[in-house]
Amino acid sequence: MAEALITAAKCFVPKSKEEEEDIERIYNSYRNIIATLPRNRGWATQHLCQYQGFWFQPMVGLEGIMWMQQHFISRPTDVYLISSPKSVSMSVFPSWILTFSRPLRLLILKFFHHHVKPKDLPPLSLEDAFEMFCEGISPCGSYWDHVLGYWKASLEFPSKILFLKYEDMKEEPLLNIKRVAEFVGRPFSLEEEENGTVQEILKLCSFEKMKNLEVNKNGFYRVRNTKNDVFFREGKVGDWENHLTNEMAERLDEIAKQKFHGSGLMF
Repeated sequence: MAEALITAAKCFVPKSKEEEEDIERIYNSYRNIIATLPRNRGWATQHLCQYQGFWFQPMVGLEGIMWMQQHFISRPTDVYLISSPKSVSMSVFPSWILTFSRPLRLLILKFFHHHVKPKDLPPLSLEDAFEMFCEGISPCGSYWDHVLGYWKASLEFPSKILFLKYEDMKEEPLLNIKRVAEFVGRPFSLEEEENGTVQEILKLCSFEKMKNLEVNKNGFYRVRNTKNDVFFREGKVGDWENHLTNEMAERLDEIAKQKFHGSGLMF
């Protein structure tokens, strides 16, 4: 592994003026399309735009998605960690990185997108956010459709898609770290298991370890003008019950039953 981080300036080849102008024309075409899309009240931005059946923040993520649809080419060896925003613990992403990149020399921490509302937007109450979430009007669209889509795909292509639940990761972290390693073709060796490599990964990526890193306790997220510590809650299964009413919980259960009926998927 590289012993030093490579700066962003060294990662990109400078573009010519003609290339820059061509890219700007492409992005202007995206903006023209975005201006015509259906809109609804946003969570972390003024509006969300509906595009191809999903809801996106117009100028933060949607332009990049349009660019990727036109230009990105995946490789058979690519590995993706897919999650609906904020539905995966901060400890899960680093555990994947460490599992892929043994020996343990370098850990690059990257924040998941968390919907911190900018101070210049009008307040969004929990009740309003809950209603929008139930209707699927949330960044990236319906949570249930997202989960169900990948569940069905994992049944159809079990060798290509590994479906993991956060609850299972929390209940049996050692087992599931091994599952991840085996799935990507990098199983732990007998020597690694005996010398505590798996346990070390779990220790380094524990919620408490992540939460108490200096950068996460006192660092500052300039994009949202807020401290990094707001990205961390309790890291516990079922903590949502402490913030929603019984009526809200019942409604979520009913939506899940309707969405997942007949799929074999249980939460």
